[in-house]
Amino acid sequence: MKELIKRFLEHLRIERNASDHTIRSYASDLGQFRDFLWSAGFHQDEEKGDVRVEAIDPLAIRAFLSHLYRVIKKSSLARKLAAQRSFFRYLVDEGVLKRSPAEMISRTAKAISAMARALRSRWDTEAKAPRVTELSVPARSSRED
Repeated sequence: MKELIKRFLEHLRIERNASDHTIRSYASDLGQFRDFLWSAGFHQDEEKGDVRVEAIDPLAIRAFLSHLYRVIKKSSLARKLAAQRSFFRYLVDEGVLKRSPAEMISRTAKAISAMARALRSRWDTEAKAPRVTELSVPARSSRED
């Protein structure tokens, strides 16, 4: 994942002409996400000492956002999700992934906060925090047009 993040940041700098501030913010956000996954023991590739990006799912993203919910502002949560969405979209465009795990996560800060609160309250009511793989993902409602 480290190498893919580097390639993505180069893509932002060269092809998207992103500002230095945006690149620094995305680098920080994605590095923090990677560190969270690694320290929590998710999707590890022990041989490479890195996170296997192809194994990341929406639940891992939700766990990360929930982990940060009480310590950062809603707007910061939304930016972190925007960095992830952009990163995974890039990986799909580059053929690294078939589908983005972030595409099913709501974009709005209000929805992110509600999701994080729900996960957080569940963690707080249990004797110990469950592993992310033990959490159930709420079903998305589908609107009929």
